Amino acid sequence: AMLKLNYYYSVCKDNSIMSASSDEDIDSIIINIKYFNLGTETIKNKCISHVNEYEFYELAERYYSAKMFKNAFYFFSKAAEKGHTKALYNRILCLYNGTGVEQNYKEAFEELNQFFVDSINSKALSLLGEMYYLGKGTQKKYEQAFKLFIETEKFESMSKYYLFEMYQNGYGTEKNEQKAKEFLKQSASMKNKKAIEYIINNNIKFDDEFKFV
Repeated sequence: AMLKLNYYYSVCKDNSIMSASSDEDIDSIIINIKYFNLGTETIKNKCISHVNEYEFYELAERYYSAKMFKNAFYFFSKAAEKGHTKALYNRILCLYNGTGVEQNYKEAFEELNQFFVDSINSKALSLLGEMYYLGKGTQKKYEQAFKLFIETEKFESMSKYYLFEMYQNGYGTEKNEQKAKEFLKQSASMKNKKAIEYIINNNIKFDDEFKFV
């Protein structure tokens, strides 16, 4: 185990090894770093100006897998500059969550709106709804958030959870306890952690059992 730790530390000293409590943990860390090292060959063997958006994105993913978030953010940004839409979305998520970069809701909101010029997907729309709902990066707009959550709830468990809260409290729509409970149940069935925790903490009972999907 000590040899493995020494190897890991020499490869990636910026990552914490304090959480490694067993050989299995250490092996998992080393696998991540080896995975990351494979990706660096792309950049090592090419002038950076000749690296395309897919190679930048692959490298960003490998840094992210190795939990080297600052580097991941940098290469997500590089890929986004070259028009990689998924990289742009991941860059926005990093800004929103403060992953590898200082948290900046306003910049995340602005870039998310720019994202919709070239691409639309349910995750991005749900995130935009969350920003309107919580007032992060923009003013709270419950009606706008409600519309976005309705549009994406079939695919996004978080949209369902927020619809539960909105129907329960009358935010952006009329209160409706029956609909609120149904969306809570559906969100939990999609393994949404917030929904499951709410059900457990509040001892919520349903007329019929729900199954995870």
